[in-house]
Amino acid sequence: MARSRVELFEQIRRDWRAGGSSIRELAVRHHVHRRTVRQALASAVPPPRKTYPPRPRPAIGPYTAVIDEWLLADRDVPPKQRHTARRIWQRLVAEHGAGVAEVTVSRYVARLCRQPAALDVFQPRLICRDRLGDRENRGASAPACWRSQGPIRRYRSASRHQPVPSDWLAETASTPLE
Repeated sequence: MARSRVELFEQIRRDWRAGGSSIRELAVRHHVHRRTVRQALASAVPPPRKTYPPRPRPAIGPYTAVIDEWLLADRDVPPKQRHTARRIWQRLVAEHGAGVAEVTVSRYVARLCRQPAALDVFQPRLICRDRLGDRENRGASAPACWRSQGPIRRYRSASRHQPVPSDWLAETASTPLE
């Protein structure tokens, strides 16, 4: 089980106070270097990680602005029409004459996709129709999903694309959301 460094330092300090063990014994018991034991005994808070300057990217560096621009423009496009990493690489080679490997582009795009988007806005989702129970017991105003054109349709049957009753849609459209 992985422990955080703070927990490790706490355990080393606790064992040292309880038993008076040597630094070498504590290092063997906790599977760490003797230097780490000395740091734990000197301070309860582990030292911050060393920060390294960002490495230069000579291959993809000149094209990062172009890729970022394409990916920002893709946010306004339907998901099926967005660029894949392969398509971005193909466009770089065709339009800009880039001598970049496809793997380099895909790693850069993957790193961008892992980062939280600064432009995304939190959109709360309302309760799904199935969670409200059947139509007779839920009342006239069943909320619809804000992101989709109609209510969320989640069925437990094998067929997922069952039509929503038209009278339910009419009730939902006429009732204002709060």
